[in-house]
Amino acid sequence: MTLLVVGLLSLGVLAGCGGGGSGDAIEMTVEMGINGEMKFTPDVIQAKKGDTLKITLVNKDPAVNHNFLIPALNVNSGQIPPGQTSTIEVKITQSGEHDIICDVPGHREAGMVGKLIVE
Repeated sequence: MTLLVVGLLSLGVLAGCGGGGSGDAIEMTVEMGINGEMKFTPDVIQAKKGDTLKITLVNKDPAVNHNFLIPALNVNSGQIPPGQTSTIEVKITQSGEHDIICDVPGHREAGMVGKLIVE
């Protein structure tokens, strides 16, 4: 829980520094499947419309592939094997709350979901 709070506070600072579509990507890390748990850490990302997010995805699961999708923005990281990382860039084009999911069969249902909240 402490890691989640620290991550969310860091995102708030980063969003405040890079918001408004200034051209600089806001860098962050999202960990997936820590100790085999079906969740993203952090599971809430905040941004402003016009921002570009550079997200490093780290699969901390010891045995299972995961992915990172934001269907409303057509974002799909593809499968990330255990212990591997991938970096994606996301241009924020729509305000509102957008679902983040892992669509590996059974993972979403097990709670591997999050939110992208865009001002």
